[in-house]
Amino acid sequence: MPFFRYYHQSAADFFYNNLNNRPNEKLSNEPDGSGFNYSSDYRLSSFNAVSGGIRLRYQFNEYLSANAAYERYVMSGTGDIEDHAPDDAYISADIWTFGFNAAF
Repeated sequence: MPFFRYYHQSAADFFYNNLNNRPNEKLSNEPDGSGFNYSSDYRLSSFNAVSGGIRLRYQFNEYLSANAAYERYVMSGTGDIEDHAPDDAYISADIWTFGFNAAF
């Protein structure tokens, strides 16, 4: 059975591609959350992700089956330069899975 998935995410309000020259403040012994919040973690950036593949299942009998799947996953940054991380931060992968199911 073939499958396809598309995902879009906008950047978090506190995501910045580069943290250089961002204002900061002296750390407090008792932070209250009112200070500056920044992150350059690519998982918070603006991106698209696409995956697609195929799943196969074989039923040996009423108690035992096997399955296999192949999936291609690709991420890419979107938006302006401040909204996405450097291109090499986004992954692509070929994913193979295999399994057996047994009913008792």
